Amino acid sequence: MRFLWMVLSAALLLGIAGFVGADFTMLGSDPGNSGICAKAVEMPVALAWEFPTKQTEDNPCPVLVSDGKAVICVRDVIYCLDEESGQELWRYPSSGVMRSVVRTSPAVAEGMVYVPMLSGELAAFSLQDGSQGWSFDAKKPIRNAITYADGVIYFGTSGNLLYAIDAKTGTAKWSEPFKAGEDIMSRPILTRDFVIICSRDLFAYGVDIKTGKQMWSQRIPSTKLLSPTLFGDVVLVPSDKQIMALTASSGMLRWQVDTTGTVTSNVAVDQKRMYFGTKEGQLVCLDVRGKLVWSADTDGSIDGQPAIANGVVYVTNSKGTILGYGVEKGELKWRFQTPPYDTGQGKWGNQTFTAPISISDKSAFVVTNRGTVYRFQREVPDRGVPTIGNLRPLEGKEIAGRPPVTFTAYIRDDGSGINPATVVMYVDSDKVKSEFDPMTGKVSYETPVTQPVVPLADGAHSVRIVACDWWGNKAETTWDFKVNNRLAGGGR
Repeated sequence: MRFLWMVLSAALLLGIAGFVGADFTMLGSDPGNSGICAKAVEMPVALAWEFPTKQTEDNPCPVLVSDGKAVICVRDVIYCLDEESGQELWRYPSSGVMRSVVRTSPAVAEGMVYVPMLSGELAAFSLQDGSQGWSFDAKKPIRNAITYADGVIYFGTSGNLLYAIDAKTGTAKWSEPFKAGEDIMSRPILTRDFVIICSRDLFAYGVDIKTGKQMWSQRIPSTKLLSPTLFGDVVLVPSDKQIMALTASSGMLRWQVDTTGTVTSNVAVDQKRMYFGTKEGQLVCLDVRGKLVWSADTDGSIDGQPAIANGVVYVTNSKGTILGYGVEKGELKWRFQTPPYDTGQGKWGNQTFTAPISISDKSAFVVTNRGTVYRFQREVPDRGVPTIGNLRPLEGKEIAGRPPVTFTAYIRDDGSGINPATVVMYVDSDKVKSEFDPMTGKVSYETPVTQPVVPLADGAHSVRIVACDWWGNKAETTWDFKVNNRLAGGGR
């Protein structure tokens, strides 16, 4: 086992060599799709700024960070923002929209932004000013994220073809593209010798990285639109309810494990564990052999690949929540609920996430499906205390004491977010078993219904609520009410 760990550790490091940097420049962080953010901002962080782009129902593109700039593609517009201030530096096009739509993650390298489009065009734009450089026409839609390594961009198309393109010139590196049996349905991942992809023809392929010639193929169980991940000398292939492990050099099946939920995210890995999200809202951690280590309920389906940084694995979910869990035991380390929005129909709606969180050495970024970019950072300390409001019963109100008597309040913090473990309610001087909903911020408690009925006593009573944010800023609110059991529904 010790030898196995040595092999895994060495191979994993080879897979991300040259990409252990301070920026977040491609989906999955590196050519192996590990999700590791090696030089990452320390938590806790606080909200530094937000920037509105355009709304899209399902935006899979993460925020990319390079050279102090944040780049985001939202459907048919590219935005470049200053990382520190959130000021717009440029957008492409400067007015209107592009000729085609972007439905997958670009990559940033060598001072350029490389953007794949549904038209089949791969276009290069200057990171500095957004001016367009070369473009390459693959003639078929590019639906999956591109991968950059050593001056070459790799991507697959819905026309069955896998390309290797020179990042400086936009010309093909191979004499001809590799052709799979059907559409290529994954982002390419790279080892030292191979480009590995999954196709709709239900095969994973290992392609020679220098020539583009097929070296191996292996049957896979699903055409689901997920990408493989390099895990040491193993390639992890996620499908609906299964994770397969293939030998990276030969495609030989090592092991496979069934999952209890439907896998909906790419797999992220560190040297000991793998992490993925499910449709049912579980963040799942498995060990090197596919054995369950822990799982955590995030209360919303997870589409974006987890990100790993400083011993914490982070995810976004379909209910607009950002969460961080300890890699060893799965304990909650951070939670931030994005604020609801006005639907314009007299109702409030929850933000949602499809894109994963991006983490650099200075920032953590997310973008919602409403197009709002949020930047969190450590250097802006959260000195504001949480707010506690909408108190019930109302201050000074006279009520009947017959159970159940309901006490509620709403807690909000727009800096680092509320730490659920710190939310406590007291009725009079007694700590009660209140419930806290992190998504809505509602804390509530009902007096128990017993036989015989035991009402609250007549006279003055108080409620006290205490809560802290993730920076430890403490808020405390106390209010009074009166009980009169002669009122309708009183103590009898």
